[in-house]
Amino acid sequence: MTARQPTPAPNSEKPESINAFTVRPSPAAVVIGGVFRALVLAGLLAVGGVVLVGDSLAGCVLNYALAALLAVVGIRLAVLLVGRFFSRYTLTPDYLIVERGVLSRSRKPIPIHRIQDVATRQSLVERVLGIGDVVVETAGERGAAVLDDLPRCRHYSEVILKAVEGEAQPAQPYGRGSR
Repeated sequence: MTARQPTPAPNSEKPESINAFTVRPSPAAVVIGGVFRALVLAGLLAVGGVVLVGDSLAGCVLNYALAALLAVVGIRLAVLLVGRFFSRYTLTPDYLIVERGVLSRSRKPIPIHRIQDVATRQSLVERVLGIGDVVVETAGERGAAVLDDLPRCRHYSEVILKAVEGEAQPAQPYGRGSR
């Protein structure tokens, strides 16, 4: 007699992760903030050049200082953009996983059953850009996990809430019927 392979129940389907997602933070907030800072510094550089015209030592020092500050802002913008590219948030049937880092990676799996509250947070600029933060508070953790600058943040917070409330059924191995 050969062993029979389990067959799926008549109404069971292959498990799908309808409510699961993997998303990266939007670079829009970093770019807008960096461009704004660069414009302010470029304006100061232009004003410094006009006000302190000539070969005065104060004018040269101010111009070099503002140019160096502009370079620092540019480097910081590049670092933030690379960091955003290497950040990822994943919702599985059992965990919300927060991954960050370029050179050193951190991975924080948060069990769905430990999530107590999910909220969204948007500034005026973020509302205009259509992005925002999703703040996830968990039991037994210090502080909250913040999913930074997500596009359609309300959508992702609702999906997480549905998973927490049990509307998102955990995936079962294919072939196991309901008992």
